[in-house]
Order: sequence, then structure tokens, then C-alpha cells
Amino acid sequence: MFSKILLFIRDWLPSLAIIVGGSWVLWKYKISEKQRQKKEMPAITSKMSISVLDSTREHSFLAINSMWKNHSPMPVPLDTSKILVEVHSISLNVGPGFMKIPDDLGEPVHRGIPFGGYKKLVLEPETDSTFNAYMMLETGQMYLVRWTITEKAEDDNPYSWVSEKLVDLRPSI
Repeated sequence: MFSKILLFIRDWLPSLAIIVGGSWVLWKYKISEKQRQKKEMPAITSKMSISVLDSTREHSFLAINSMWKNHSPMPVPLDTSKILVEVHSISLNVGPGFMKIPDDLGEPVHRGIPFGGYKKLVLEPETDSTFNAYMMLETGQMYLVRWTITEKAEDDNPYSWVSEKLVDLRPSI
């Protein structure tokens, strides 16, 4: 009887040790992976281009292309209700040199939520995503186009990214 117990231990103890050790390694990996993901911030860069598609003396029809690149290895879900395109009229009476555009430009001339009807929008890892918007503006003015995207976060501190570009629709001298 005692030899049967020793044979059972000899036969099954290595298997049990492998199962317990493997479970422990898997559990530690899952915990460390979750901690790594929490530490890792999304890394988003952007480029914006604005093209005048058609222009008259009164109005100019613009195509706004904004390319967002997700450099991080994690997908970044976006809050479609907080993806904004704002256009502010700018009056520049400054001389040569560095110019800082203030963050608060007041109420925009135009504001749009281009993906407001979408339920889900994700910036995939290591990819470029191009967003397009079209708008009609009055010719003869200078504008600042500000495109903002905001991640859909589980906490109350979502990241936001802003891309800005000046567009001059004043007549050339």
C-alpha cells in the first residue's frame, strides 16, 4: 500500500508542479501586462492640410484633411461626440517675429462634429488615419482651423490631441 502511494507521488507530482508553476507564470504575466498597459500612454501625432477647392469673391470652399498617426502599440478608441472641427476668424495686426495664438479665441465662426453619428471609431496601432471635412468660408479673412480628437476613456481624464492650421483667404498683394 505504501509503495502505491509512493508510485502515485512519483508519477503525478511533476505534472502537478508543472501545472501549478505554469498557472503562476501565466497569472504573473497577465498582472504585469495590465500594469504595463496602464503605464503606456497613447502617442498620437497629426498633420493637417487645407485645400481651397473653389473660390469666388464672397466664399471659398475648403477641404480639410487631418491625418492622425497612432505610434503606440495599443489601439486608441475615440469619443466620437468630442471630435471637433472649429474655425476661428483671426485678425492679425502684428509685425515680424514669433506669434502666439491664444488657446481661447472665443466662439468659433463654425463648429462641426464630423463623426457625431458614429458609434465607434478607433485609431489602430502603428497606422495613419485620415479624417476629412469640407466647409464654406467667407473670402477675404484669415482663419484658424482647430481639429480636436479625444480618447474614449474609462476614467474621467481622457487624453485629447489638437491639430491647428492657419488658412489665409485674403486677396494676394
